[in-house]
Amino acid sequence: MSQRPSLPPLRATPPVSFNLSQLAWGESLLFILEFFADCASLIPMRRFHGWAAASLLAVGLTVRAGEFPDTWTWDKDPKVREQHAALEGKPMPALNVTGWINGQVKPEEMKGKVVIVDFYATWCGPCMAAIPHNNELLKKYKDKGLLIVGVCTHGRGQEKMEQVVKEKGIDYPTARDPQLKSQKEWAVHYYPTYAVIDRKGIVRIIGLQPQNVEKVVKKLLEET
Repeated sequence: MSQRPSLPPLRATPPVSFNLSQLAWGESLLFILEFFADCASLIPMRRFHGWAAASLLAVGLTVRAGEFPDTWTWDKDPKVREQHAALEGKPMPALNVTGWINGQVKPEEMKGKVVIVDFYATWCGPCMAAIPHNNELLKKYKDKGLLIVGVCTHGRGQEKMEQVVKEKGIDYPTARDPQLKSQKEWAVHYYPTYAVIDRKGIVRIIGLQPQNVEKVVKKLLEET
């Protein structure tokens, strides 16, 4: 009976640290292909095909999840960034909200839209200060496919949402998160927490600082 060929010994090389999110897409693809080419000489072909397919999928998701600089977010705590990165590149979690003002947004109405989800608290100064910019973004990009949803969350202050809508002039749909389910499922640790979803319903980034939201929106609106 023929024996399966053993793997040749691996060459000792120093560890290499790299971050695919810092490379352009073309550079990332070239890096991945060269890496697989090196591995093909060490792994029997049948095993290599399956391993390469799984690895390429995993690496692709990693690149997508880290496509925007971490410095664009408020995520100074690595654990928070890790939680947000775990959601990025995946379908958006459900919004378990109630008490809509300015119209209800149903899941089917988000299809084909770039969606900003703004998790805010009524007592949060930066949240209130960001509302005029949210209104400006909606006015500027609504006809191009932008949708903004406000989620009033946190354990206190949700009863003031209607008052805030009137006093601050919120122009976009907003609703309450009474049981804090959305806050938990979206890994909200601070306010405001901005998440941006693409036209396919995929979370592209969570935790954006307000001044960086438009950069992401413009990029996603240009995608087909």
